[in-house]
Amino acid sequence: MIRRPVRSRSGITLTEILISILILGIGVISLATLFPIGLVRLRKAQQLTRGAYLVESASADLGSRNLLAQQSFFKNPISSPWYSTTVSGYFNPWVQDTPSYGADWSGGATRVGTPGVGLPVAYDPLFRYVTGVYPDPIGASTYEARFGDGFGSLRADPNPIASITNASAYGLQRISNFQATYTGNAVALQTANAVQVARNNLAVLQTFISPEDLVLQDAKGIYSDPNNAGSQMTSPSPIVPDMSGGTPVNEWRFSWFFTGSQSDSSNGSIFDGEIVVCESRPFGIDKVSRPFGGNSFQVSGETVVEAVWGYTATPDPLNVGYGSPSANRSVLLRWPSTLPDPDVKTGSWIADVTYERSQPVAAARFTGVYPGQRCYWYQVAKKTDPVPDPGFPGDPGNTSFRRMTVTVSSPLRALTPLIFSTNGSSPYHVESALIMPSVVNVYPRTVYTR
Repeated sequence: MIRRPVRSRSGITLTEILISILILGIGVISLATLFPIGLVRLRKAQQLTRGAYLVESASADLGSRNLLAQQSFFKNPISSPWYSTTVSGYFNPWVQDTPSYGADWSGGATRVGTPGVGLPVAYDPLFRYVTGVYPDPIGASTYEARFGDGFGSLRADPNPIASITNASAYGLQRISNFQATYTGNAVALQTANAVQVARNNLAVLQTFISPEDLVLQDAKGIYSDPNNAGSQMTSPSPIVPDMSGGTPVNEWRFSWFFTGSQSDSSNGSIFDGEIVVCESRPFGIDKVSRPFGGNSFQVSGETVVEAVWGYTATPDPLNVGYGSPSANRSVLLRWPSTLPDPDVKTGSWIADVTYERSQPVAAARFTGVYPGQRCYWYQVAKKTDPVPDPGFPGDPGNTSFRRMTVTVSSPLRALTPLIFSTNGSSPYHVESALIMPSVVNVYPRTVYTR
């Protein structure tokens, strides 16, 4: 037998190298994808944790500090000098409103929908404090800055009441009982002095932002340089704000406000609503060109679009004039194509802020079971991509629109009345939705005052 010598292996082949690189590349890519996912999960966990902490703090403040006490809003020239008109004097913003800015409140909206329930409002002292914009109900010299104001951004109502053609997008009253500054006229029988202003400013900062957001430094603002003996510097770190002015700096990351109404318009001690927690909320007022109202002002971070709540082509046989019960989580959002697409994401929040400011118009327009003045929050569970809007049956189509459909996580508390035809359905009246990307969570709460 002839024994052949065993040939020694000289190395690995190119094919084996390529396979190894492929396996290693897949592993590295898989690991790399975990980092952004982990950052998203970490941010969401932080939002939930900080939100839960802040809402408990907010609930305690609302109760222990008696922030919603009726006497702090009604006939109080120190804390709330804005709720008064020339003819009829003071009014309570929780149950009364003016039919238009600068008009007298006695002919305005008192309540719509369930008898005895007050008006929905946005209790938002932090916005008033930061922007310094307070309403002037007598001179109407400042921007009113109502919450969820879509006036001029929504098309005219297709079924107007008498000569009223505007949509019900006037926005809720954005109220405050912390008088930081006020430069109005005779409506302020007594203005706050410097001590009261300073006290109110501090109370706003302590109440409506997350306590961890407060960054303090030495009031002197002068520090020794550890790397250079005998020298000084104004700030020990580039990420710590300069305190040479003697004022603490807030990063304003997490903050809150309250939307809700009096449970009983005759009893101002119980309020039902939601504590709304925001992350990195913008504070400001922008001058914009509104598609149906010329140049106007708009609150930063609050976009209002047309909404059809419960949009479907199938009518409800039991609830005449409304869509099928199967669509009680479906919302159609549409906006003029001249505007940028709104920032709506899965998990974000939208609000039904349909609000008719005039009581006679509201009584005639909203004759069904749903109130004409409301603020209902919904979380987006699913959405479609924005697409060109084909319009509604019978719509003149004078303006080009875009649309998207969102599915919310809870049943709708109010539906839009619809007109049904063989070509589909269209809204009988124009209703509105608020898109506020800074909102990270909404917590229902009942607040009791003393």
